[in-house]
Amino acid sequence: FRRAGVETLVASSWKVDDDGTRALMDALYARLAAGDPPGAALAAAQRTMLRDSRWKHPYYWASFAVIGDWR
Repeated sequence: FRRAGVETLVASSWKVDDDGTRALMDALYARLAAGDPPGAALAAAQRTMLRDSRWKHPYYWASFAVIGDWR
């Protein structure tokens, strides 16, 4: 990814649920659009998932990490 010019990547460490990932990415991109840096946006999105009874299990959100420039 670095060779292709990607500075920041959000990746999962294990296979995840599609619907849960969609919910997490919706929250993540909302935070990015609001101006949060990637690391803070992911953390906020994960906290949003934790507060939702459908997605509170770590299986749905804990595998994701920001790789590269997290600021």
